[in-house]
Amino acid sequence: MRSYSWILVWAVLAAWSGGCRKHHQHLENSLQGYWELRSVSTVTIAGLTRKDYPSGNGIMLRFNGSSYEAYANGQLLKRGLFRVEDLSETQKKNTCLTPDQQRMFPSRLVFNTDSEIGPFRILGDSLSISSPCIFIDAAALRVYKKISVAQN
Repeated sequence: MRSYSWILVWAVLAAWSGGCRKHHQHLENSLQGYWELRSVSTVTIAGLTRKDYPSGNGIMLRFNGSSYEAYANGQLLKRGLFRVEDLSETQKKNTCLTPDQQRMFPSRLVFNTDSEIGPFRILGDSLSISSPCIFIDAAALRVYKKISVAQN
């Protein structure tokens, strides 16, 4: 009887970990392509500010496979690798995201092995990336619009 219990435990763990990977793979697939910046909202002690960017502004992110590139005015600013992760309980405690915002941004983009991290979500052709917001001052939300799919 005891061996059946362990088999059941391992089966549940395997199914759970496979489900997380499928969710991350779906998000990574949804990210593929070119995204152009449309707005940046910033919260500081002085209050909330929002700057809108027109179509064709040239500030873009490109996701292709597990690689990303950031552009401004057609010039490559940086490139590297990215991955998608769930927000851990520790990360949730160390951000200024409210519980409602944490439900809206349950995953994070990790660029270049933890050097840059941002909770994010994709709704239709809109990609929203929040600052990790360790400090309440200068928290930002960048919203991008998908403009094309990735091509090798």
